[in-house]
Amino acid sequence: MKLLGEVHHDVQYFRLKDFNQHFDDEAKSRLAGMKGGLSTRMGAALRHAGTHLHKQNEKRKLILLVTDGRTCRH
Repeated sequence: MKLLGEVHHDVQYFRLKDFNQHFDDEAKSRLAGMKGGLSTRMGAALRHAGTHLHKQNEKRKLILLVTDGRTCRH
């Protein structure tokens, strides 16, 4: 999952793989093809992911936050 945005209202959110998808070559390709962009809003990314995970029935859930390390300090 990835959120990009320089300001609070400018956010881009990407889910690389959903629960109903396998971690196959296509998903691995999406992960390998990610490029750094704007500032990573980790709090917003985790809130979006948590909302999505809350709706899942699986007993085990995992959030993998991929970032280029450039934080958003507003």
